Amino acid sequence: MSSRARVTVVIFTYNTSRFIAEALDSVLAKRSSFEYEVVVFDNCSTDGTTEIVLEYARRFPKGVRAAIPEANRNDNMIFAEVSETSRAEYIALLDGDDSWPRSFSLKDMGSCMGCPSSSSLRSMASETPRV
Repeated sequence: MSSRARVTVVIFTYNTSRFIAEALDSVLAKRSSFEYEVVVFDNCSTDGTTEIVLEYARRFPKGVRAAIPEANRNDNMIFAEVSETSRAEYIALLDGDDSWPRSFSLKDMGSCMGCPSSSSLRSMASETPRV
């Protein structure tokens, strides 16, 4: 994963310490023919989620970035701001309490790229939220 990623996987999270490692691992385990990055927006969690996200960013500095605001945010501008930090042409979304099943492939996502309706790729393959 590098600064020239083709896809940014954005993970939004708040107080998901029980699930965030599984969510991150499910994305990082994916192999693809293109570069991708992960940006985790942690909305000032109070349950240890922030520390887990920062540890992943430390362990995977070229693939995982943490976006942590100074104060809890509850507005629609969060997505716009996180999208602006993306280094990629496409964005995939995943909630911090979800994970991508093993059957979901970034190769499948890649086959959608370039289609007229693919300006934002959403994680419809994620499992049912568990919170």
